[in-house]
Amino acid sequence: MFRIAICDDLAEDRAHLLEYIMQEKGDNEYTIYEYSSGMELLSAMESIQFHIIFLDIQMEGMDGNETARDIRKMDMCVVLVFYTGFAEPTPVTFEVQPYRYIMKNSPPESMAQYVHESLQKMYQDRKVPTLKANINKLNLYIKAEHILYIEKFKKTTRIHLADYAEKFYDIPRGEKGERPDLRLAEKLPDVYEKLKRHGFGWPHDSYVINFRYLSSCTARNFHLGDVKNDFLIARSKAKEFNALKMQFMQDEYAEGKMG
Repeated sequence: MFRIAICDDLAEDRAHLLEYIMQEKGDNEYTIYEYSSGMELLSAMESIQFHIIFLDIQMEGMDGNETARDIRKMDMCVVLVFYTGFAEPTPVTFEVQPYRYIMKNSPPESMAQYVHESLQKMYQDRKVPTLKANINKLNLYIKAEHILYIEKFKKTTRIHLADYAEKFYDIPRGEKGERPDLRLAEKLPDVYEKLKRHGFGWPHDSYVINFRYLSSCTARNFHLGDVKNDFLIARSKAKEFNALKMQFMQDEYAEGKMG
């Protein structure tokens, strides 16, 4: 079941987009949610995890750019597609990592193509692997898209989740606010082989990282999300790591994303 959100303050524009989405349905099961404001959408995201969001930019009250920023605070992985009559992308457009920017006045053939490609991205992201982790002797099945990085830990490995994902898995903090260990039985090289085709890199013998959360990078180190410490890039791993990083960036942003 795929959960799709359309957020636009004009009912006729929501209906127009919905026609194209339903043409792509095929045998897939969709639940489609419609919202007329950014606040409505964000409120719904407290209890619903969407697979794709089509978001208008020009809306009364909270506009699409502001809404998109809050969406990314709650979910870094949902496929985000701007659907708008506003023609000029802004710096925020790229900051919030949209997959596409669809103009409402696009010719029918182009509109059908852009919607098709956006939904294909949704299907593709659903295929990202799930890892079986252990927390306090209980098993949790963690979607790779929610993982910030995985580090070598004693004889096994340990998962670090993005902050917003802790709520998704309902993981409690300790009495002093500390995070419980999420352990994997697999060794780091085996984890990397499973994840490297899905937006992950292995920059150092000590950790495998998710490129989706890369916030800055130099030749020697980088930052992930809100993690304060630097992550180092080992010279022996730099070539493959940088090649995978460039491939990830191309896949995310280079395929004519501004529709």
